[in-house]
Amino acid sequence: MSTVVFYSTPAYGHINPTLPLIKELIKKGEKVVYYSTQVFKNKIVSTGAEYREYIHLENCDTIAAGKNLALLYLMIAQATKEMLPSLLSEIQDIDPDYIIHDALCKWGRHIAVITGKPVINSITTFAFSSKTRNLQNTLKFIGKAGLRGIVKMKKAYKIQEDLQKLYGTIPLHYIDSMMNEEPLNIVFTSREFQPHQEYYDHRYQFVGPSMEIRADDSDVTDYSSLKRPLIYISMGTIWSEHINLEMMIQALEVFHCTLVFSYKGNTPDLINENIFIKEHVNQLKILQYADLFITHGGMNSVNEGLFNHVPLCIYPFQSEQDEVANRVAELKCGEILKKLDEVEIRKAVRKILHNSEYTMNCIKISNSLKESGGYRRAADIVLNYIKAFESI
Repeated sequence: MSTVVFYSTPAYGHINPTLPLIKELIKKGEKVVYYSTQVFKNKIVSTGAEYREYIHLENCDTIAAGKNLALLYLMIAQATKEMLPSLLSEIQDIDPDYIIHDALCKWGRHIAVITGKPVINSITTFAFSSKTRNLQNTLKFIGKAGLRGIVKMKKAYKIQEDLQKLYGTIPLHYIDSMMNEEPLNIVFTSREFQPHQEYYDHRYQFVGPSMEIRADDSDVTDYSSLKRPLIYISMGTIWSEHINLEMMIQALEVFHCTLVFSYKGNTPDLINENIFIKEHVNQLKILQYADLFITHGGMNSVNEGLFNHVPLCIYPFQSEQDEVANRVAELKCGEILKKLDEVEIRKAVRKILHNSEYTMNCIKISNSLKESGGYRRAADIVLNYIKAFESI
């Protein structure tokens, strides 16, 4: 039995795909020590992993950081500087055989360099690198970041230079610093769905989405019995506040469909037997029966929609979601919403519901996701890599 330390990013989109992998590693005899924050403790402990706390991250505003990538870059650099001394002390006591870190966890990369431990990178978004950067995307990012964002990025790089003096670690510029490439990088999507897949060699293993349907999920709605077409609307944990329920209901009622919203907040007086507004939706379950998924373009949500060959309407809020939306549109698995208004929504929904080509294209990507192997293949890749590493 080997011991692995897993450094996570404490956000649902980064943690949820790793939990089935962790559970599978434990099933195969590994001991897992998993770092996160209290919000995720119960989820982590339920896999059989040992939970460890990120003391310095407990009060971080991860929602604000998720909405502002320049701020996220700075927060990661600051957190790395603050946490490294205590994490290095703790890892000496744990003495793991190897390390897995989330792509955003710069501290995981630094700890692996400092300790010389074998290390694996967990990528829950698309893989990306400076090789795929182009002028248009760079200018778009700079426009969104603004002058304050550029200042934050310069501060983040200065912190990396300070860490180099202390620990000998190498500073990375923005794009590479947000990916933290390792000799082995596990990507939770398929190679076919990954943009610019030609840039990613054998060091990148595309395993598809890591999903388990929870038998004990609190949402017990029988979605198979609902009137079709069934349209599911969710903007994820961070962005749900941007849903204008009344406007979206008015936009979609013309399709004589069932609407299911994942939404927390006050509800309008337009509810009827074909409109469901729920604080929690069993997303993996509803997507088995949905005809269309309106989403913010978070990687996990899009993977889950495509896995179930559900066409997508995407309204992205940040650069990472822009990349996902662009890829979905490029493969004609859905449409990008330029505005979140009645006209734009009706136009996109009508286009998808009246053209079976979207579903056929989604089936192709669904097959690629399923054939990638999921968390079981990811666990085998991890264990084979470490076994080969130990034999050197």
